[in-house]
Amino acid sequence: MKMKKIKAYITLEASFIVPLMICIFCVIIYVTYYEYNSCVMYQDCYIAALRGSQLREMTQSEVASITKQHADTLLRNQMYQYSINPKVDVSLISVSVESSNEISLKIPSILSVQESLESTRKASSSRLNPVVLLREKY
Repeated sequence: MKMKKIKAYITLEASFIVPLMICIFCVIIYVTYYEYNSCVMYQDCYIAALRGSQLREMTQSEVASITKQHADTLLRNQMYQYSINPKVDVSLISVSVESSNEISLKIPSILSVQESLESTRKASSSRLNPVVLLREKY
């Protein structure tokens, strides 16, 4: 008995492989957006904290408001789907900025995966002014 060659076997294989590859590329794109947001968010939080830590002669509330403005400006101009406002914490020795972001996934719920990817990053910079620190202590 001789085996017959079927001429459409490439079409059958391609009908499974091509959609699988397209799905893989879509997942890679979403993961790269997530990683990009995470890196940029940390960078911008650190830049805002560093700028706030250089304001040594101002009160803590003034430093907090200026740092929040810097963080808002930096994050809004560079991030993909910026969604949540940064939180600023100012103490005598440090300025810290925390921000979170959420990327909604456009994948149908058939796959039963998460609806979104969330990322939270926090950066801090030291704000040590010996004169003010000694005055507050004593």
